[in-house]
This record gives sequence, C-alpha cells and structure tokens, in this order.
Amino acid sequence: AATNARGVVAVLSPFLTVEEAFLYATAAKGLAADAKVVLGPVPVVGEDDTYPKDVRGNPVQPVKFTIRAEKCPNRKGLEAVLAAVAGGAAAFDPKAAAAAVLFVGGYPDRGHVESALLGWKPPSLLVVQDLFPTSLTAAATYVLPATSSFEKDGTFVNHAGLAQTFPRAVRPPQEAR
Repeated sequence: AATNARGVVAVLSPFLTVEEAFLYATAAKGLAADAKVVLGPVPVVGEDDTYPKDVRGNPVQPVKFTIRAEKCPNRKGLEAVLAAVAGGAAAFDPKAAAAAVLFVGGYPDRGHVESALLGWKPPSLLVVQDLFPTSLTAAATYVLPATSSFEKDGTFVNHAGLAQTFPRAVRPPQEAR
C-alpha cells in the first residue's frame, strides 16, 4: 500500500482542532512516508483593527483589544502539528501536482476556500470533508460530513501561542450527509 500512496496530499484547515490535525496528519503519513501534509488556505480579511479609538476613529495607545485580520482560530496549532508530524508547515500549493488529495475543511465562509483555489484543477481522486457545499465538494470523488467547532471538544492555539481547550457546546446532527 505504501507505493500506492505516492502523490497523496492531505490539506488540513486551520479551523481543525490540534487533536484532529494530529490524527489526520499521522494517518496520511501512515500511508507513506512521502505523503505530503500541508496547511490549507489561511483566510485574511483587511488589517488588524485595534481598540480603543478616539472620537475620530484613530487607534489610541495603549491597545486593549485587537480584532485580527487573520480569520482562523488555529493556524499556530496546525503549524506545530505539521512541524512535529510532517517535518514542516508548508502551505497548500494549488499548482503542485498530486495524484490524490484529501482536503479537510471546516471553513465557515465558503469564499475563503474558493478564492484561494481559483483555477485549481483537482486530481482524479479528491476526498473532501467540509461543512458546506463548495466548488471543492462539487468536484470531489467523495464528500464526507464535518462538524463545526461548536460540535466537538478540542484545542486551538491562538495568535500568541496560547493553547485553549474547549468543550462541545451542542451535539452534531445524527446521520449527517
């Protein structure tokens, strides 16, 4: 089975928990040592916005709160997992050739994925696990259901490197398709 896994790329979303990323990365590397495990698109919208502000809307020092332009909760956690399991945290390159791709999403805004993959030609074997229908799920050979962060326990590592665990808030729907 190891020779059949050559050319496999597992793309892991920065919306996954540390635990999920570890399981997917070790499973992909278990197929073959040369299977690639990479970080999925990291959505960035605008620039960091700091508060408080003065009456004209200009930032005031000292900064007490920042809304980050990066719109994913666990890029740092995924980078740490990929460094440990895959030897580095390379980003997904849509131009790189692959025989098969496992794309594990979880992006709450389908536009983040679709804009990052404009013009990408999927391989003949594309397995997608995601929350919502996208151009990826439309092109997929197999589509697997996913759960949001509200439906699972896990750990995210924030922009400052702080690991934050969280419990499941709601149970996912049974027999999801």
